[in-house]
Amino acid sequence: VVDVKFEQMVSFATTNTAIMKYGDRRFRQCLPLVTQNISNSVALADDYILKAQCLLALEDTPETNNEVLELLDKSKELDASNINIDKVEIIAALRLGKNEQALQILTEYIAKLSQMNEELSGIYDQDMWAATKQFILSEKRWANNMITKIKGMIDTNIFSSYAFIESHYLGFHQK
Repeated sequence: VVDVKFEQMVSFATTNTAIMKYGDRRFRQCLPLVTQNISNSVALADDYILKAQCLLALEDTPETNNEVLELLDKSKELDASNINIDKVEIIAALRLGKNEQALQILTEYIAKLSQMNEELSGIYDQDMWAATKQFILSEKRWANNMITKIKGMIDTNIFSSYAFIESHYLGFHQK
């Protein structure tokens, strides 16, 4: 017997547990947690993003990749400013062979990172400022490297292996 009211009350703890499971690469354990929040109508953008990330880690089919994009659309409805959406969307687009779309998302991602950089002056805690600055620099480096790789693949029409993309993706930072 499922107590939906109770599950709704503890949904924040469920999301946090899911984040920890994902961080430990326990994707199959993370999935039912975020699915529970989604089913109970208390999902946050992070729940949809986590489900999308788990699906990407577990399976690479056109159906799964399209489901990932649908989950990300829902997460955008809840929190369009969530910067974690972009990297997942880039990987799904690449897997579906939507190289130009991936490049466009990467360009938008860099613009968001630049905006974050401009807002650093509003952070007064030195440790938070340093961590945010490091995140921005690391992500800009990743995005620029991905643009170079994707343009090279488009130019040479080579796009059969996603291993290098996913190896870069696995360095995803939960922010």
